[in-house]
Amino acid sequence: MADTRITALDRIASPASGDFVALVDKSDTTMSVDGSNVKITFGDMTADIQSQLQAIGAASGIFGVPGSWDTVVKATDLDVLRGVGDGRPLASGELGLLKGLTGGTIQSQIAALGGGGQKKNKVLFANESGDIVASPVTSGDLQILFSASAGVPLTSGELGLLKGLTGGTLQSQLTSLGGGGHKAERVLIADGDGETATSPVTSGDLQILFHAAAGVPMTSGELGLLKGLTGGTLQSQLAAKHDTIDASNRLDATLIGANGNVSNTEYGYLSSVASDIQTQLNAVGAASGTFTNIIGDAIANGVTATTQSSSDNSTKVATTAYADAAGGGSARSVAGDTDNGVISWVTSDNTFAAASGLRYDGTDLILTRGEASKPVFTIENSNNGATGGTLKFHKLGAALTHNNLGDSDVIGNVDFASLDDGGNAHTYARILGKIDDVTSGQEEGSLEFYVAEYDGTLTKGMDIVGLGSDGNITVDISTHDGATGGLKLGGTLVTATAAELNAAGGAPTGSGAVSECTGRLTAESAVYVSTTDQTLDSTIYFCGPTGGNFRTWLWTPNKYTEWVYPQISLSMASLTANYPYDIFIHDNSGIPTLSHSVWSSATGRMTAIEMDEAGIIHKNNARTHRYLGTIYLNATGIFQDTIYSRGIWNLYNQRRRTLLAPMTGTYWTYGTATIRASNSNTTLNNMRCDWVQGMSDSEVNLVFRQQCGYSGTGYGWCGIGIDSTSSDSAQINNAFYVSTDSRWATIASEYRGFPGIGYHYGQCLENSPGGVSLYFYGLDGNNYQGGMIGSIMC
Repeated sequence: MADTRITALDRIASPASGDFVALVDKSDTTMSVDGSNVKITFGDMTADIQSQLQAIGAASGIFGVPGSWDTVVKATDLDVLRGVGDGRPLASGELGLLKGLTGGTIQSQIAALGGGGQKKNKVLFANESGDIVASPVTSGDLQILFSASAGVPLTSGELGLLKGLTGGTLQSQLTSLGGGGHKAERVLIADGDGETATSPVTSGDLQILFHAAAGVPMTSGELGLLKGLTGGTLQSQLAAKHDTIDASNRLDATLIGANGNVSNTEYGYLSSVASDIQTQLNAVGAASGTFTNIIGDAIANGVTATTQSSSDNSTKVATTAYADAAGGGSARSVAGDTDNGVISWVTSDNTFAAASGLRYDGTDLILTRGEASKPVFTIENSNNGATGGTLKFHKLGAALTHNNLGDSDVIGNVDFASLDDGGNAHTYARILGKIDDVTSGQEEGSLEFYVAEYDGTLTKGMDIVGLGSDGNITVDISTHDGATGGLKLGGTLVTATAAELNAAGGAPTGSGAVSECTGRLTAESAVYVSTTDQTLDSTIYFCGPTGGNFRTWLWTPNKYTEWVYPQISLSMASLTANYPYDIFIHDNSGIPTLSHSVWSSATGRMTAIEMDEAGIIHKNNARTHRYLGTIYLNATGIFQDTIYSRGIWNLYNQRRRTLLAPMTGTYWTYGTATIRASNSNTTLNNMRCDWVQGMSDSEVNLVFRQQCGYSGTGYGWCGIGIDSTSSDSAQINNAFYVSTDSRWATIASEYRGFPGIGYHYGQCLENSPGGVSLYFYGLDGNNYQGGMIGSIMC
């Protein structure tokens, strides 16, 4: 054989009654081949199926080559145990009949059940006399084992009736239950008197075991009632249980139901129930007219039910639609509702309906309307007291506590949003409330106002802030610049800055403009304007017009405050020479005080000055330090205020002060066509004068005059040098020309201009353009006095 596996035994072709080959003596085993089918007849089985199959396989080779035997019978090997008569494999339920066999082979147990002998091709059965006999096995005989009706195999539930059999074979237990004896084709049942009797087995008889109504097989649940029976036959146990249920010994209600939770009192509520609950409820409803079809049917539209929600205690149901039977909940239960809709009470017809446009999805509440000027949200308070309703944003920390709250936490926003003409979403305005300081006992908050500007960016325009001092807040127009954005009054942009507005609001004392300052810097104590030269001075004074009190305005600390105060002073001793120094006044704990700031060069400041919104010039980034003027130290710790050297420049209350450079020397000659300092003299109070100025708006006027003569032909020239000994700065120059001996005349030049800030000097210059020797005259007693004279506002 090409395949020696037992799966080659596919089936017995065309089986008929008597064709079944029983399990017989091994020595009588025969094999025949019919077409592609193989039929094997086995002899007696004297050991278990496994060992006999191994022995057969070893002898015949049909299970494999000896020595390579698989010790476990494969599922395909068991295919030989096929159903008899219909050519199908045994079902799992049928194979279950083999469970629990003990005491020998199937053949030997069958022999024991029959009480004697065995024959080939036969099955043990009972004859008419009740004796065990053998007869050929037919498909019909075997089907009796499967069901009462021929040709209907036993179900898994029916086969389950074989579970739990103990005490002997099935036959012996049936015999014992019946009280003795057995008859052919009969089954043991109880007669009307409770006695055991026998009668022919019919399909109806067998069905009695399955269900109380003939023809209806018992369900798996009903068959389950047979589980756990002990102590005797089913009949005897039922009889015994019946004896315990009588008028004096009733079942306890807690024994009823799956969990025993129903008490005798609760069970008693069913007293006097004459029919099923549905029928009784319908009867009550029909009599009262208040409801119908409450159980089992949908409530009809318009039916009323007693409630506590209307004046007549009657509420109409607005719809008959309910969730579908599958529990999908797709049907809606209130007329007009939408996804996440909110139910409202319709007062006109006492019904519930979904509020149009109002939706709540568990997180957000949205109210949508399409009418003009809608929707309107109103908080209405009908109380006639002094208090009203509240719209509250309530922010809590983690787990609804104060934990994790911090400074700058936003409590709530009110946003105004829409679309632009391109369909893009934008927030156009916002009101924001937040925590500024969360410290207990020092709590501070702020309210911020934002609007979108130009590029759509939300920009803060106003901020109301609580301060760290009790009772104080600020209102800040944060974008105010006095030019393009900020505060408007009556539609007009306020160009003044905060300082100017503060100044316009007045001062604690006095009156007048904050630009007012009546004092002057001076080198002479109690002298408003010195009329004599002040040299070798090391202390600068600031006094009023009378040499005493001055009046001015100082920034202290958030606005300008008027001060009227006696003369104050500042020592410049030991400070570095040849630098200008700016002089400031500030409020030093209630005392007006002078201070200084040195320049980085003769014409450049180290610390800049600036003007605030009120027009007050002050030290850079120090509004408290009001600028008064500038002085120049010509020596260490020394400055002067003289006719030839104006070392003090005042910003306020300037006076025109003379500048003079008187020439010395009777005469001298110069015959070179090159500009030079007159007589090569650069000495102050001779051929030079100097000054200092703190602002560049001060005009300087200088005029230079002298005499010039020559004994031959030629002409002379003079000029004025500003900060130079070789370059003329004068706008007007006179020249003198002579062609005969002993001629002389007056020559002159004049300068008017703005030299700029810092230290400057004016120098007398001379030249002989023709390169001839000329006589230049400076001073000749009472006859003439040459030199340069002018003035500066300081």
